[in-house]
Amino acid sequence: LAQWYNLSLEQIYNADETDLFWRMLPNPTQDMNEVRSSVRAYRERMTVLCCSNSTGTHKLPLVVIGRGKRSRTFTSQELKTMPVQYYSQQTAWMESDIFKNWFHNHFIPAARTHLRSSGLPENALLLIDRNPSHPEDHHLRSEDTLFFVQYFPAKVKTLIQPMEQGMIYDMKLH
Repeated sequence: LAQWYNLSLEQIYNADETDLFWRMLPNPTQDMNEVRSSVRAYRERMTVLCCSNSTGTHKLPLVVIGRGKRSRTFTSQELKTMPVQYYSQQTAWMESDIFKNWFHNHFIPAARTHLRSSGLPENALLLIDRNPSHPEDHHLRSEDTLFFVQYFPAKVKTLIQPMEQGMIYDMKLH
């Protein structure tokens, strides 16, 4: 893939979402299907998007999607200083507009800055899974076409997606 697009591993990124049940202690014996069907757990969950380049030298701030427009725990000033991008959505799920906004207003500028500071060409590929919350690829392309996405094939995503290989699991432990 890197050779096909003439990109280094530094220029290839991966992003993926996960649920975070923020009031639940880890319980390895608990069935996740049971947790997801719980009304209480559903209300006390948020979505977290992780994104990093292939070498791990550039990790973007986490994207956190919560239910409330305003945090009950943090003031708006505290939220602005936290190292996350916060979005609100009624069900706390990722949706197309949120992903598009993050891609154009956060991913592209952050990747461009990192690549410039590393002395690399300012173009990058973002690998993501095909998900209804991810817009069509023509919406996820910079105006200069140097930043773009490619979707993983549906049947092999969990086998080859870097975020599925333990990165998200490690993030939840720390």
